Amino acid sequence: MNNKTHDTNARTATSTDADVVQKYPGLAQRSEDDSLSASKPLPEHLRDTEQTEESESTTTSRSFSAERDPTQQKLTPTAKPAGGPVAQRDEQRDKPAKKPRLRFSRPTKDETEKTDRTLADQTVVELPPTATQLTKKRLKLMGISLAGVLVLALVAIAVLFYSPILAIKNIEISGTSILSEQRATELLGPLKERPLPQVGDDEVMELLSFSPAVASVSTRAEPPDTLFVEVHEFTPVAMAPKGDGYAVFNDAAEEIATITAAQAQDQTLPVVSSAEDVEDPVLFNTITEVLGSLPDDLRQEVTQASGESIDSIELTLANDKTVVWGNAQDAEKKGRVVQALLALPDEESAQISEYDVSAPDHPVTR
Repeated sequence: MNNKTHDTNARTATSTDADVVQKYPGLAQRSEDDSLSASKPLPEHLRDTEQTEESESTTTSRSFSAERDPTQQKLTPTAKPAGGPVAQRDEQRDKPAKKPRLRFSRPTKDETEKTDRTLADQTVVELPPTATQLTKKRLKLMGISLAGVLVLALVAIAVLFYSPILAIKNIEISGTSILSEQRATELLGPLKERPLPQVGDDEVMELLSFSPAVASVSTRAEPPDTLFVEVHEFTPVAMAPKGDGYAVFNDAAEEIATITAAQAQDQTLPVVSSAEDVEDPVLFNTITEVLGSLPDDLRQEVTQASGESIDSIELTLANDKTVVWGNAQDAEKKGRVVQALLALPDEESAQISEYDVSAPDHPVTR
């Protein structure tokens, strides 16, 4: 049965080849080398399959040529792969592309030792800080601490500067003799209820400048509410009649206060009683300058001062004796000579009514 079927297939193939040769006479005469082929480009993942198919096709073609009968111009085909090259190509195209597999292998001993040496070379050993680094670190920490303390101090000062907790309620005044304490309290009234840190010497002096007797002031704050004010007055050296009272002058011939006649009785100041002396500014300046140069204890002994000129200043003492002073030069030496003459024994001084020290190196007594 099988042999018959095989013979039938062979005859069918032979007749088919003969028909093809009769229809295309030039096909049987072409050699394998003269054949032309054309193919459609395929994607890269199918090119290997295409090459395989081409090799199979070439093998099949060569099989056809090998079995070709040159006399009868008949083609004897050999067995083709099942499905043909087109079917295999479609089958390969339908199959999904295979993903590459990742292969892992255990490192060898040499590779492990090389990796360990590399890691050892990359290892950083932390050394202890040097003395210079420690010093810089300490200085940095000290700077940060000082900055923090300074900030806190500034905040505290700002709070106290504006805080009503330290408002002034009491003002203690000292050092006044020409300026009465009552008048000074009135002048310093605007300072009440002001924070203590806001009040200083300049502000107090500005308020007391209404009194020409005040030369300077010193203040001291005593929390929580007391301000101490020490007044430094100009030294009064003379007084002169003015209206119903007396004008008090300093050593620059500046009027620093006006007092009543009753107050003048309590003062131990020399009196410039001559109106002509007071009205002459040059002479009056010389008189006040001489009185200002006297030692304090000697000035207290002087009751009057006058002069016909700037070179003939005379002083009257409490014991009614006269001192011829002369001009304002050598005031310190003249003062020492007068004090020495006043220290003479009573028997000698009783006979003296005038001390002339206009030439201090050659004093004269009369």
